[in-house]
Amino acid sequence: MSQFVTQSELEKIAQKMAEIGYPVVKSYIPQYQVFATPEDGDKKFWHLGFKNKKGDYVEGFNAGLIKQFMQYSPFGWPEMIINDINRPPFNTIDWD
Repeated sequence: MSQFVTQSELEKIAQKMAEIGYPVVKSYIPQYQVFATPEDGDKKFWHLGFKNKKGDYVEGFNAGLIKQFMQYSPFGWPEMIINDINRPPFNTIDWD
C-alpha cells in the first residue's frame, strides 16, 4: 500500500470528495524540517484539508490512504472518510 499519489490521482480524489459534499480546501505536501519529503518519482506525499460540518478546518488526510479506502471499499469509503472528518479532535474528548 502506497501513501503516495500523482497529481492526476490527487485531482480525482478531490473530485470524489466534492461529490460527497466535502470539497478539498487545501492540498499540500507536509514539510519535515530536517528530513527530506518522501516521494516516489511523480508520486508525492499529498495531504488534504477539508471543512467539517461545523465549519472547522481539518487537515492531515493522506491522499494515498484515501485512495486505498476507495479501492478497498468502493461503497463504504465515503462513510469512513466523512466520519473521520467530523470526529471531535482528540484533545477535546472529555475522558472523565
